[in-house]
Amino acid sequence: MVDTHKAALRSLNGFRFDCGRVDFLIGANRALAEKLKQANIPHQYDEYDARHGEKRNLRLEQEVLPFFSRMLKFEEKK
Repeated sequence: MVDTHKAALRSLNGFRFDCGRVDFLIGANRALAEKLKQANIPHQYDEYDARHGEKRNLRLEQEVLPFFSRMLKFEEKK
């Protein structure tokens, strides 16, 4: 995915993902983070102590929503 979509990935205002260290998807997420790093594509990857789906609400509140708040641009209402 990274090799075939470099331009699109670089055009994003922000790209983040995370994974629990006990998640069955940890290997794939680490591999993706490494490919992005090697391709110099800006991203934020975090790991946390949990299984797949655990701490979802907490992560959304403390990590995901603040990230999008920083990355998204909103027009002010006139």
